[in-house]
Formats: sequence, structure tokens, C-alpha cells
Amino acid sequence: MSKVYLICGKICSGKTTYSKKLCEENNAILLSVDEIMLSLFDQCCGRKLHMEYEKRIKEYLFTKSLEIIEKGFDAFIYESPLDKMNAQIAAGEKPNINLYFAGKNAIKDFVSEQDLIITLCDVMTGRPSFGMSKGGGEIPWYVFETPVVAISVNAPTMLADIPQVRTYINAYDSKPSTLDALVDNLLIGPDAFKGQDPIDSFCGMWDTKI
Repeated sequence: MSKVYLICGKICSGKTTYSKKLCEENNAILLSVDEIMLSLFDQCCGRKLHMEYEKRIKEYLFTKSLEIIEKGFDAFIYESPLDKMNAQIAAGEKPNINLYFAGKNAIKDFVSEQDLIITLCDVMTGRPSFGMSKGGGEIPWYVFETPVVAISVNAPTMLADIPQVRTYINAYDSKPSTLDALVDNLLIGPDAFKGQDPIDSFCGMWDTKI
């Protein structure tokens, strides 16, 4: 019998990796709201329209998932914690911030499941809203436990807010062509990054250089 799996969880908890693994093991198809939103709107539609489009995409994917299982395939619909919080806000409910901040795994369990962490920071304006110390949201608290690469798009001064990272890359924008080039260079390695820093990415701060 065909099945539909709904995957949700904390940011950077391995949802995408787990979903892809399930797809490989079950010959299934992954349906991701995030992939469609980024492909179509590139985070440029504003909060109100973003929530409306997100709702429509979820309804569309759910309908398609039902069509897919009728064909004998399994489908996985991924819903991030922020998606769930936005849905609560749209419904006039108080968002459950524990979806975002609480429930961090034990360090040894987290490290045992990760070979490398890539933290992508996409902040259009202002400063990032990282959570409580050591592990709220996506703040990279694990830099001494496992290899971490932090990548900033749109905000080239992000290192001031995450000085603990040891490997930091500025992409300057989140255009699809830029992200494609970024992925290609990551696969090649450090020698592929030959650009000149047009600003002081260390932000004139001593702790960003430690």
C-alpha cells in the first residue's frame, strides 16, 4: 500500500537528509515547499504574499501527493518549523516558538550523525535573530565538535554575529546563478574561491579573526 510521509523538525536537524534517504529506500518522490518557494520567488515577495503562496503550494503538493500514491509511489512532504509557525500566525494562533528553539539533541548524538554542517545565513536587512546562547535556532554552537562552513548571502558582515565559525564564505546575493556557482566551488574545494574581498569581512573586530 502506498504511503504519504509528512516530515517536520527543527532547523538543521537533518530533515532533508532523512527525507532523501527515505526516498532512496522506498523509491519515493520528495515534495518540498522550500524548494518551490525559493525557485519561484527567491524570498522577494514580502511576508504577506509569502505566507499566501506557501499555503497554496502546500495545498497543491498535498493534492499531487494523493495523485502520486494512486500511481503506486510513496511521497514525502517536508514542512519546516518556520512553516508551521507561519501557519499558526496565519490562523490567528500564538506561534509555538519551541518548534524553533527547544529540544536540541545531546552533543554526542548530534555529532555522531553529522560529517559536515553548512550553515546558510540569508538576512536581507538588519541583524540576524539568533536564539538563546548555545543552540537556539540555527546559531552554529557546534564549531568545536564538527566541521562547519558558514555561508552568508545578501549580508556580507554576518561574521560579526557568528565570529566562532572557522570557515566563512560571502556570496553577496542569493540569485540562483550565484548559489549554483557556490555549490560548484564547494565541491571543488578551497582553491576554487579566488575572489577578492571588497569589504572588511572581519568587520574590524578582533574576535572574528581568532
